[in-house]
Amino acid sequence: MATGSENDPVRNHLASELPIGESRIERDGLEAGTTAPTFTLPDISGGLVSLEDYRGRRVFVVFSDPACGPCDALAPDLVRLDADSRLQLLMISRGELEQNRAKAHDHGFRFPVVLQDGWKLSREYGMFATPIAFLIDEAGIIAKPVAVGADAILALAADEDAIASPAPIGRWRAIARIAAAVAASVFAAPLRALAAVACPYGFTNCLGRCVPIATDPRNCGACGHVCPSGSVCRNGVCVAPACMAGHIKCSGICVNITSDPHNCGACSHPCPPGSVCQNGVCVAPAACPPGQVKCIGGCTYVATDPRNCGACGRACPPGSVCRDGACVAPACMAGHVKCSGVCVNVVNDPRNCGACGHRCPPGKVCKYGVCT
Repeated sequence: MATGSENDPVRNHLASELPIGESRIERDGLEAGTTAPTFTLPDISGGLVSLEDYRGRRVFVVFSDPACGPCDALAPDLVRLDADSRLQLLMISRGELEQNRAKAHDHGFRFPVVLQDGWKLSREYGMFATPIAFLIDEAGIIAKPVAVGADAILALAADEDAIASPAPIGRWRAIARIAAAVAASVFAAPLRALAAVACPYGFTNCLGRCVPIATDPRNCGACGHVCPSGSVCRNGVCVAPACMAGHIKCSGICVNITSDPHNCGACSHPCPPGSVCQNGVCVAPAACPPGQVKCIGGCTYVATDPRNCGACGRACPPGSVCRDGACVAPACMAGHVKCSGVCVNVVNDPRNCGACGHRCPPGKVCKYGVCT
């Protein structure tokens, strides 16, 4: 069992205040029946864990240290205990974050591991040593004397069933407790079931779902902490995403300033009408190929384009075509002539039989340009 050494600045500081015989600091662990000091501490995944989170359940609190040899020897037994649904394990450790993460990963811890500041929480529990354990009942009361050392810790865990047995109580008191328990189960059981889900290393239990709060934008750094739209979660902090190479953020949007005509070379630097952005510089577009003219929409042949016939923007009337830069009515096919602007077949058209406007009398038809 490792204890605070003579070189530990925290213990030296405590010892410097009063001689051990005169010190009023509890050093033998809080007695059974004492209300367990509450705490809210950061876990190794970047979230926060509070003792109040376990109210209504028994929690087996183990004080540890990554530099403690007996703690490492105890670790495999804690993993096996964690598989027993009767116990909810919570490890309170000292030391650096990365050391504790490595230890949790190496031993396969699936239970929460939180970090205390030096011996600060150990002082409140009255024991400057590791490994030690306290069993805290559903009401937040220390159920048994502190277990010091691996053997005592395993013995306390094995004695958990005996602790669960209630002391004799009166009839009416028993009825009242049963009624209260039923009412509490109706409202609290679903929440407790969610909170009881054990998550693997790097994940945190958020309402019964294991989430990586270091990267989840809906639970960034803590359950329910949603990142603003457009940002991402990195190491538990909401940050705006970086733009790819060659892009910068203009009005909250990543743009390519080397080719964007609205942000050419810099944000809000638009190119003049008709020019383009090339390599971050506004330049006039290249000349049109021979025979074409630059009009709105691009280069075109004004000699044949009915939307730009002879000049940009000069559109031909409906039904006409553009020939040599002039709008003309289209020629009729062989055997047809134009009558009132419409091509007709004077060979068999009874309204224009043989010529425009030559209508056949009623009862006759037009054959080969003759009414018969």
